[in-house]
Amino acid sequence: MRIIIFMLLFAQATMAQKVLNPQEYFNLILMNHPIAKQAALLPEMGNATVLKARGSFDPKAFQETSQKYYNSSQYYSLLNSGLKIPTWYGLEVKAGLQEGRGTNLDAQWDTPENGLAYAGASLTLGKGLLIDQRRADLRKAKLFQTLTIAEQRIQLNNLLLESGKAYWDWFYYANAEKIMQEALAVADQRLQAVKRTVELGDRAGIDTVEASIQVQSRKSLYEQFRLERKNAQLVVSSLTDS
Repeated sequence: MRIIIFMLLFAQATMAQKVLNPQEYFNLILMNHPIAKQAALLPEMGNATVLKARGSFDPKAFQETSQKYYNSSQYYSLLNSGLKIPTWYGLEVKAGLQEGRGTNLDAQWDTPENGLAYAGASLTLGKGLLIDQRRADLRKAKLFQTLTIAEQRIQLNNLLLESGKAYWDWFYYANAEKIMQEALAVADQRLQAVKRTVELGDRAGIDTVEASIQVQSRKSLYEQFRLERKNAQLVVSSLTDS
């Protein structure tokens, strides 16, 4: 089955912990997420409906028996057995064997000793339409089968879209957190260097204020990205751990 999947390029994460690449991540979603499991059942439902409708065209054996006894005497025993074969165009082929026994038989049931074989066909038009109920049910079943496949694709595409957004949100904030952590370390090193030059008298004390503001600004951004990364990671975990 073809599924529309956004072709996402993966840039290797520079973080120490091992992370799933996009293909591994999407495979995990498709194998374990409840929506994916539910969507996998939809074509099976459609196939079962078609199979049931096709069963209406299977050959069917029949047997009709009617007997009457009185004072241990057999008035009559009627047996009609055979096979019905429905066809697509409403034509039903029928073949069978009739047997009549007894002392009080109607003339139409007076058969040879080995029974009377017969064969024939009947055409179902159904209220002036060139289609019978069996064909109508099969066409409905095939339409339902097509709809289940389309619905499966819609559900999976929506799931992959949501999962893809969650993954790349996490990827963005995880890398932004790391970059800002490094930027914070650089700003802190600069602050310490400025403090030393101020102590040596090479710079004015006001310079430490500017360096401190830069540290606080980068620290604030680092904490913001760290929080966003945690939130995005929770969303990803909720999708993969379902």
